[in-house]
Amino acid sequence: MNDEFPMRADLERELDAVLEFLDAMRLPSASRVWKKADLFSVIVEVHSALYKRLKSLNPERAAAALIDLYGKVDDPEQRSEPESDAGRYYKAALQASNDRSSRVTRGEILQRILDSVAD
Repeated sequence: MNDEFPMRADLERELDAVLEFLDAMRLPSASRVWKKADLFSVIVEVHSALYKRLKSLNPERAAAALIDLYGKVDDPEQRSEPESDAGRYYKAALQASNDRSSRVTRGEILQRILDSVAD
């Protein structure tokens, strides 16, 4: 059994920073972001923005953009256009969280939203 994971310290530091960023966004407790699949997607995409694509994110701007997206996703009228981000995200959120194509769709939408508010 291989118990070594050489990137463990880096990954722990990065994950801690992502969780601190989420905390700094001060999203409402009733926000859709706290649902399992949505939270996982946000964690992955914030990590990707900060550590893979080296974006500079402002927590307030990111929070405002996510609140706007999730408001549209939760509004039946706004998500009724199937090709809109809200419509695509809603459909992808209905799928099982382990469905790869749904994870990819949610991730692409979140990546675009986060990139749009990056400095």
